[in-house]
Amino acid sequence: MKTIIKYSHIALLAVIAFAFSACTDEYDYDSVETVNNEGAYILANGKTTLYWNDTEDQAFSVVVARHDDSEAKTYKLTTSDGSVSVPAEVSFEANEKSKVVPVTCHFNVGDIKKKVTIGIADEDAYTYGAHSQTYTISRCKTFEGMFMSEIFANEDGSFQKWPVTVYECGVTTNEETGKKTAQYLISNVYDAGYDVMFTLKDNGKAATDGQPAWTHPAYGDVYVSGNGTYFSEQNYILFLWSQDIPNLGGFGSTREYLFFPAGYDPFNQVQTENQTTGQE
Repeated sequence: MKTIIKYSHIALLAVIAFAFSACTDEYDYDSVETVNNEGAYILANGKTTLYWNDTEDQAFSVVVARHDDSEAKTYKLTTSDGSVSVPAEVSFEANEKSKVVPVTCHFNVGDIKKKVTIGIADEDAYTYGAHSQTYTISRCKTFEGMFMSEIFANEDGSFQKWPVTVYECGVTTNEETGKKTAQYLISNVYDAGYDVMFTLKDNGKAATDGQPAWTHPAYGDVYVSGNGTYFSEQNYILFLWSQDIPNLGGFGSTREYLFFPAGYDPFNQVQTENQTTGQE
């Protein structure tokens, strides 16, 4: 019995050795990717979701950077949309690390949520950097609404009122139910530079995701979030917005009102394409 086990063990080792040899002989090595250390890349720079009204200049900028700045070099740029103009190429002097590149758009009013990709030509792209950046661009029709606020109430407790510019940011239609959801942006609602985006469903329900809306002089950015109700007869939305300071607290929930112009239909926006979605 011992002899059988002994020779069986030798035979097994021989089989394993043969199998290992066969696998090793058939192994193919993948070629190493060619690294372009002299290429350029797109550097993150500001917002990638842009909204313009019908009178604003349709312009923004991207930052092109490079890893190796030892020599002067020129890089080709690309755009995915013929309505967007970028320079055909960008040139760097020796020791120049990055450049701001202007971008100009030529969209029509009602062009909503157009996806535009600005990039470096493949042959000029740095291997380990971002070759492109995609932007979502809308050129919106605007109107003047009236905003009434509890958070900024007068000393006597009455709500302050002021005019606001409101951007129409598109209406989506559920493919299955036919229900509509309109999206709006209130420009500079409380403070300059702070816009608030909200959605309004055709069942009268409004929703506002958390976003910075104004600056408290002592505590910094104050975020608003919450729901609302549209009253069609009076043509206004009553928002119940939570006014929060991240990691510190907040001012509780306040009543904020947006009044549409007389006769305005929130679901009859100007847009070049009717958007559809499978989600309600």
